Amino acid sequence: MPYLIYLFIFLVQGKSENSIEFKIEISDSYPTISLDIGNQKSRKLLLSHYTPMILTFPYQNIPNHYDNANSLTYNPSDIITQIPNINYGKENYIVMLSDESFTINNNLNLSLKFGAITNENFKCPDSSAGLSGLIRNTEGLFNLENKYLLINQLYEQKKISQKLFYIALYYKNNELLSESKIILGSYPQELKLNELPYCDLDNTYSKNYFDCRLDEIIIEDVDNTTRVQTYKERHIVARFEEGNIQPNQLPYYLYPTFKDIFITKNGCEEKDGIFDCSKKPEVIKILKSLMSLENINI
Repeated sequence: MPYLIYLFIFLVQGKSENSIEFKIEISDSYPTISLDIGNQKSRKLLLSHYTPMILTFPYQNIPNHYDNANSLTYNPSDIITQIPNINYGKENYIVMLSDESFTINNNLNLSLKFGAITNENFKCPDSSAGLSGLIRNTEGLFNLENKYLLINQLYEQKKISQKLFYIALYYKNNELLSESKIILGSYPQELKLNELPYCDLDNTYSKNYFDCRLDEIIIEDVDNTTRVQTYKERHIVARFEEGNIQPNQLPYYLYPTFKDIFITKNGCEEKDGIFDCSKKPEVIKILKSLMSLENINI
């Protein structure tokens, strides 16, 4: 059966003096945080690894969206930028950068440069007021400087002492949780960082995505056969993607190995490329006992 190693990605080491912690609410597989934007309370923001700053959606007469026309602290600017649509081939988003007051945990008030989408036809979840960006570079984004990144703004205002963030697990015992947490500028002190397995962040594919390149996968069968799959030319890249939380997927060229294990040796069924072991509880039991990665669906 597969033996999957839990990977912890850590950006910067060291003890942080200032940090900000948010509760992450998980509903319909979407992770969101809530904060006050201007005088509008509890706006929900999706966590985004693609958006460079806090990005709000058009009001569209939806009460929970952010409406700058009804804000007492909205300060417009003449800065306009274009952010590429994450669905390639679609039209870029036109964004107006402006200043706004934000109230965060513990009544922390600060002014941030944020983006408001000016295209009223922008499609977004009705339950969300926008995105809270965790992007680490603005290369390729028109008229957008690194100083506007959310992490950089918090760092320059001395609200956080380090440019890093930690996101707690979304899964426990193979069940998607209803809430988690994110810490900006620090990490849980109980973690013993020098004892955790890790992989180096890789920017070969994109300087903005958080990529972790894996050159080797270890697979253990129930007969104690260990297979070491090594890839030097075709790398496996672990990447944080946008949208709702999805089960992990592996590259197609690992398909023959896993088919041999699940279908040929253990009698599971296959449909549309999915291995179904629901009729083989003994296989699922063994697999769960071997896994040390919590955030994966079976």
